Amino acid sequence: MNEKDARGSRAVQPPVGTGPAAMASRGLGVIVLLFSGSDGQRRDYVAVADWLFIAATGATLLAARARKSYEAARTDRTTTGYGHRFTTVLILVAAGYVIVGSVVSNPGNAIEGAALLAVGWPACAWWRRTATVRPA
Repeated sequence: MNEKDARGSRAVQPPVGTGPAAMASRGLGVIVLLFSGSDGQRRDYVAVADWLFIAATGATLLAARARKSYEAARTDRTTTGYGHRFTTVLILVAAGYVIVGSVVSNPGNAIEGAALLAVGWPACAWWRRTATVRPA
């Protein structure tokens, strides 16, 4: 704990520097999500956000591998074959299928899930800008 008492009213979590205000806002966000709708809606939100990140990761990997400087800088040659590219493209196709399927089957929940994800970007930028300890 930091300087106050054993309950840590002003304590900061040592490994990451998370303060009580951040933990309280996260708890409030969880409570809002808990009472905001059905379990199916929350699953739709999470599915869209997860598969958007999976697609972004796969696209980034393919873009990085397309650069010759990336291949030249690599020291291991375990994933340089065409099989790795094929499976990455397969994952991108699956992600597209799930995202399009979510939008077609329930467009409201899919758009709300993407909007919730988009709302997090300005909050993350604000917290990074105001952080006393800069992330590595």
